[in-house]
Parts: sequence; structure tokens; C-alpha cells
Amino acid sequence: MSQDTVQEICHYLDQQAAQYTLISHAETRTSDESARVRAEQGFTNVTGAKAILMKLERKHGTTEFDVFVLPSHLKLNSKTLKQRFPDVKSLRFATVEELADLTGGLVPGSLPPFAKPIFSNLDSLFIDELLVECDPIAFNVASLSQSLIMTCKDYIRVASPKAIFAFAQ
Repeated sequence: MSQDTVQEICHYLDQQAAQYTLISHAETRTSDESARVRAEQGFTNVTGAKAILMKLERKHGTTEFDVFVLPSHLKLNSKTLKQRFPDVKSLRFATVEELADLTGGLVPGSLPPFAKPIFSNLDSLFIDELLVECDPIAFNVASLSQSLIMTCKDYIRVASPKAIFAFAQ
């Protein structure tokens, strides 16, 4: 957990005049667990959003780490990503070590759905188009025991994704 990152995200959201609710809850390791503890606190009509860090190796030799955000009950379709990015020779989930190195020690399940300016080492942010239909959304925020709840419209505005397209299944 990185309380500094939680504070940095909240500060950034405040600067952007985004409305949000920060809640503390029991530690959760899965999207289903997160949804359950949020519902126990009265947040029942909230869609979970999960952030996945992917390593993309381009054919011209560069490597980047991108964040892909989708509704938490769905899975990332890597075949769709390969079609979307034809200049990528390989892509895979970031390792636990890569995640920690690039985010100041975050663990799987705690990555909030942001790239820059929160995480300067993460190249781009992409959002699945199905998430746009969800409102409000909730996500773990640099901690397995803290979540942010906000409107998807506000989230998209402050997260500034590089693109919104279909990549969930």
C-alpha cells in the first residue's frame, strides 16, 4: 500500500474539481471481494473498474507499459489488443516486480486506473468502451483496503485516456 500515492491521487482529483468518495474497507485481493465489501458499506449500484498494466514491445524495438481499464467483471482480450496495435510484436501482463518498480511498490490489485501524471513511468491509458456506460465506478486506489467511487464522466475527464475502444470480453 502506498498512502502517499492515495494522497497524491486525491490531491490531483481535488485540483481537477472531481467529485469522489474515498472509502476504507477490509483488504481485498479480487474484484469480486472488492464489490462485496463496497456493497456492505452501502455502495450497491457501483461498477468496479480494474486497471491492468501491460508490457508492449514494439516491432521497432521500443518497450512501453500501458494501463488498460475495463469493467471488473470482464477480462482483457489480448487478441483485440494485438489487432489494435499492429506494430506490437509482443504484449503481456506486467510482472509483479515490474508493477512494483514502475509504481513505487504497488501490488497486484491495487493499481488505480491512471497513468500520467500520477505515474510518470506509465506510458498511456486506455479505457474499454463498456466502462463509459457505467456510473458510478469504483476502483482500488493504490491500496487493497481503500477504494475511490466517482462518476465515470469525471473519471474520464481527469484520467485523460489516450483512447477509448473495445478490448474487454
